[in-house]
Amino acid sequence: MAGLQLHRPGTALGLILVVVCLAYANSFGNGWHYDDAHTITENPHIRSLADPLGFFTERTWFARDADKAMFRPLVLLSLALNYSISELDTVSYHVVNLLIHIGATMLLWVLLRQMGRGPSLALLGAMLFGLHPLCTEPVNYISSRSESLASLFVMACLVCHLREGPREFGWWRAASATCFAGAMLSKETGITALGLIVLYDLSRGPLQWRYLLPRLRPTHGLYLALALGYLLMQSGHVNEAVIDKPVRDGLTQFMTQVKALGHYARLLLVPRGLSVQHQFFEGGPWLVVGASLLMITSLIFVLRRASSDIVFGLAWCVTVLSPTLVVPLFVLVNDHRLYLPIAGLVIALTGLWMDIRPLKWPPRVVTGVSVAGLLLLGVLTQNRNPVWADEYTLWSD
Repeated sequence: MAGLQLHRPGTALGLILVVVCLAYANSFGNGWHYDDAHTITENPHIRSLADPLGFFTERTWFARDADKAMFRPLVLLSLALNYSISELDTVSYHVVNLLIHIGATMLLWVLLRQMGRGPSLALLGAMLFGLHPLCTEPVNYISSRSESLASLFVMACLVCHLREGPREFGWWRAASATCFAGAMLSKETGITALGLIVLYDLSRGPLQWRYLLPRLRPTHGLYLALALGYLLMQSGHVNEAVIDKPVRDGLTQFMTQVKALGHYARLLLVPRGLSVQHQFFEGGPWLVVGASLLMITSLIFVLRRASSDIVFGLAWCVTVLSPTLVVPLFVLVNDHRLYLPIAGLVIALTGLWMDIRPLKWPPRVVTGVSVAGLLLLGVLTQNRNPVWADEYTLWSD
């Protein structure tokens, strides 16, 4: 491993590029599915680049049907660019989806290095993200590009934030704010980057309440202003989804999604039973309350003894999933919602490894287990890709 010179960015990023490409080498011929129809194949608005500003002003351009309008202009613009290259040949769309995923994986490596991980540990963490089978849905399902593109911008936002420093306003701060805007213009959940930035700064030190308030920075106000501006632009859509025409009442949504946190935790740690349509149903109140109390108690017990990076990683997962607690969606759980939480899990796991490192595990054992684990994830990912070949293979799965 030392001979690979993993401390050199070019070496580490090159390995990420090669390994992730190998894992998804059998995905380029996969077809269209579900929302691809109204968003891409039957959407007349992406068939011309004559008015690119229209993607940012006309939310009805997002789909064939006006009632499916969404404000995700960067996703729509990227799809229009794909159409200009290959029309409805899926290969170019899959190439872009894979490049976005590779970019997100590389940014996670940068973030881990910024957080003090060694070259080998940062590469292992990034590879865990890049090869995790849960990422197969955002890579193979073309319309799910919104998830990976928003995640790419979220991680870029954090990388630039750490590069600038919490108190400074400079070029890196401007880049961070631009990436935050890019995340929100890719998918609504991109707004959670605000929470991640604040959580990171708050977790840099003792977690007692009296120490937290002084860690709030004037720079946080910049991100807050961008978030409020975005919510103002999306006020009509938010009111319809939460107040005017919710698909279920708020209490049922909250309790169901609290139950979903346990389901998501299992998928993150044991990615078995992945599905485009999980057999998951609205849960009874007492079952949900009991399970949530057990989870919260366990989490508090862990966090009291955990390092700041473990706290931040676990809080990352919950923060990214938090919008689903209050915004009722037709589909109760989805694999692609765990795309960004995987990065939080990686931060927590690598932070845990930093804590137990004094145990002096034999280097050969660590290397062997790490390589075997990555090979297993790569095989699982390669085996999952063909499921997305066409509608028959997807439903057969």
